[in-house]
Amino acid sequence: DLYIDMNKERYEKFKEDEENEKLDLVDFNSINSNFVIPNDDLWPVEWHGMPLGSYINQIRMGDIDAKFHFIRRNILDYLMFDFKTPEFENKYINFTWRKLYLGIAWFIHTRGHPIVISPYDKIQFDVFPMDFCKPEEIQGLYLGYLIVQAQAHEKIFWNNYRDRFDFLKGLEINIRSADDLIF
Repeated sequence: DLYIDMNKERYEKFKEDEENEKLDLVDFNSINSNFVIPNDDLWPVEWHGMPLGSYINQIRMGDIDAKFHFIRRNILDYLMFDFKTPEFENKYINFTWRKLYLGIAWFIHTRGHPIVISPYDKIQFDVFPMDFCKPEEIQGLYLGYLIVQAQAHEKIFWNNYRDRFDFLKGLEINIRSADDLIF
């Protein structure tokens, strides 16, 4: 609503002022990646200091689950959000890195290391959340599937996210094949 209200207010001022030649609309697509919400009356107090530019950049890179999210995508389409696909095509991760990270931390904390997992292993819903590494957001997470996804993104990590590449390689994760599960 803030987005629509600000643009409506600016449009009304534009219509009233005949000398004004440029309509200055608020557009999330033009926000710089280092933009932080200022402490002024234009923004709600709860948002002051929020790194909005960083969040928008994370949405474009795939760090925040939005592009294929069943609710967030509709909202972003309504706001005419530009994912800048050509620019971020070789950087986009189609899974949420945070969920993978928390899932791996939970696995190591509860089952130890080295990680031996099958692609269909999942964090169960019937296990209580823990304060450490098991927030409710990863209950039911198909951890094995996310690890396979991360390994499929190895080239993207190598070229764009070297810290993530090193993190995954350092874990020495062993994915068990279906044949290993049978015998």
